[in-house]
Amino acid sequence: MLLSHSLGAITGLMALATTPISATPVSVDPVSAAEAHPAIKLRDPAPVPSTPKDWWLGLGTTIFYGGVDMGEACVWQYGNFGWYCAQRGTGAFDWYCKINGLNLEMSIDVDAYCRRKYDPRAWGNFGNGGQYDWQCMAHF
Repeated sequence: MLLSHSLGAITGLMALATTPISATPVSVDPVSAAEAHPAIKLRDPAPVPSTPKDWWLGLGTTIFYGGVDMGEACVWQYGNFGWYCAQRGTGAFDWYCKINGLNLEMSIDVDAYCRRKYDPRAWGNFGNGGQYDWQCMAHF
């Protein structure tokens, strides 16, 4: 019974998602609208998103917390038992964690590092893609 209701709901949602919507544009003067309705507050338009992860977040403020210490990220992820960071090249994604005495290489979870160090809503941004361009940021 539950399955048939769920399938019916999904089918109904899919029909809504594929139904074209038409609207007639209306021209409204924002200043006169604000004067007529004092509860309406005028604000500046949102800035154009500057990072790949900003586009889907919409309006808000982007906060840059700081850079990423890859050595600290390795120790945090894998423990303080000889882990250190190393690089294969000069790009943002050339960092990895290595342990003394073993031929073992592990990835660095920059998003998890940023969430732990700065804010649960933060993530890692690789900026221009250089090895030292990593930074932690959040969007509110």
